[in-house]
Amino acid sequence: AQFTHTAPVYAKSSDGLTVKDEVTGLTWQKGYDTEYYYWASIQTVVDNLNNQKYGGYNDWRVPTIKELYSLWNMSTGWPYINTEYFTITYST
Repeated sequence: AQFTHTAPVYAKSSDGLTVKDEVTGLTWQKGYDTEYYYWASIQTVVDNLNNQKYGGYNDWRVPTIKELYSLWNMSTGWPYINTEYFTITYST
């Protein structure tokens, strides 16, 4: 999504839980879990999202590194993600 002349375009869901990237077609959670997970246990988190049909979806999965990089916006500065669409909280 970081191609020349391709600006990120996001759409918030009506329930406020997800954000759709209109460039890549991917849907992301608006917020994030502050827990740390190991690769061996992350599928349980994904299964829980799917079982509760989080945001109206039941096909959640762990994104690839390339998909994660599609959210990165170097032009915004820290935190390098559009905080108008994604909820990012920091602790001291």
